[in-house]
Amino acid sequence: MNVPDSLWRNILEMDFSWNEDGKVWFIGLRLQYIFCADINKKEIDIVLKLPNESVLGYRKYQQLIKYKDKLICLPCFNKDILIYDMVSGNVNNVLIKNCQKFSEMCCICVGTVKCRLYIVAGWNVKKIIVLDMEEEKILDIFDVECSDNNDMIGTSSVMYRRKIYMPIWNKEKIVSFDVETYEFEEHFISGDICGCACIYQDGKNCWIIGRNYGILKWNPDTGVANEVKDIPVGFKVFAVGPIDREVEWYEYGEKRIYDPLDKNYFCRECLFGEIYMWVIPAFSNSIIRIDTETMKVRVFQFESEYRQEYSQDEELYEFSMWGVGSDGNLRIITRQNCNIYCINTRKMSGLLEKWDLSENALNRILFDLFDSEIYEKRGFQLDTFLFGAERGYLKEKDVKKGAGIGVQIYCESS
Repeated sequence: MNVPDSLWRNILEMDFSWNEDGKVWFIGLRLQYIFCADINKKEIDIVLKLPNESVLGYRKYQQLIKYKDKLICLPCFNKDILIYDMVSGNVNNVLIKNCQKFSEMCCICVGTVKCRLYIVAGWNVKKIIVLDMEEEKILDIFDVECSDNNDMIGTSSVMYRRKIYMPIWNKEKIVSFDVETYEFEEHFISGDICGCACIYQDGKNCWIIGRNYGILKWNPDTGVANEVKDIPVGFKVFAVGPIDREVEWYEYGEKRIYDPLDKNYFCRECLFGEIYMWVIPAFSNSIIRIDTETMKVRVFQFESEYRQEYSQDEELYEFSMWGVGSDGNLRIITRQNCNIYCINTRKMSGLLEKWDLSENALNRILFDLFDSEIYEKRGFQLDTFLFGAERGYLKEKDVKKGAGIGVQIYCESS
C-alpha cells in the first residue's frame, strides 16, 4: 500500500516498544493509537485507539508493557495507568493517587516480580509505584529518598537482583531501592562522566550513560566503575543555548560541566541485546555497539539519514529501536527518511526492509480524522500534517462514508 511519507513518519514516531514472539507493540508519539508491528508480515496494524483522546496530539502514555493478554500503558504527564485486555476488549484506567505533580510525571517500568510491576516516576516526582497486574490495582507508592531535594531522576532506571537503580540526572549518583526490605541507598559514582542520564544492566553489571558525556560499566556490588574509553571523538552532539536559544554544535570529546539550564545531552536511547549494549547518541547519524565483555566499540553509520539543520523544537534523536527480536536482529527506525533497517547484531551489517501499513489501520486513521470536529476546524493543517503535498490521496467523501473500515525489563516468575 502506498502510504504517504508524512503519515508514515507520524506512525513510526515512538518512545518505547515491547518486542515479543515476532511482534512489536508501541504507542504513537503524535497519533493516539497502540500499534502492533508484525515482523514476519512486515506490516503495522492498529490494536486500539486510546480512549477519550483526540486522534492528534502529543501522547499521554509513553511506555507499553505486555503481560499475558494485557497491554499496560504507563503515563507521561498524566495520572492514570491504562490497561487494555486484548481478549475481552475491556479498558481499565488505574488512577495514581496522592501525586500532585502528575503534570511532571514520566513513568518507566523497571521490572516485574511475579505479578507485581515496578514503575519509577522520574524527574521531580521521584516515586516508585507497585502495580498488581492481575488485580489491576496499585499496591504501594514509595517516595524516593534522596539526600538532596534538588536531585532529579534520569530518563531510564533498571531493576537488577531485586534492587531498583535510579540515575540522578544532575549528579554523578545512583539511588537504589531494595524491593524486599524497602531500603534506599545512595551510590556516588567515580569515573569520567557528567551526570547520570540512564542506567541499564546486562545480567552481570550495570551500564551508566552520562547526561553530557561518558559511559561507565559499573558493578553495584563492588562499586567499581570502568570507563568506555574509545567512544569516537568525532561524534557531534546538538545543543541549544539556555538564554539566546542559538543552535550550536560541539564535539563529544569536549567535556561539559553539568549546568541545569543546559539543554544538551549525549544519549537518546540504549538497550541491551545478546552480549552488546546499543547506544543512540542524540542528533547523530550513527549508533554505537559496545561489547559488554571486552568493552570494545563499533560504530554503525547511516549516511543517508544525516541532516545538517534542525529546528529548535525538534526531538533530540534521529533513530528509535525495536530491540533484538526472536530472529536475533535489531531494527532501527529512522526519523529523516522513515526507513526501517534490520541490523545483524554480530556482523554489523544492515538491510533496508520494506514495511507496509495494513488497510485496516490506514482506513481507521483517516476515518477518525475526517469524521472528527478537528478536521472541520483544521482541515488544511491536517492535510499538510498527514500528507504534505500529496492532497487527494484518498477522497474525503469516501473516508467519511467509512470505505473499507474494517525498555529493558527485569522479570521474575517467583
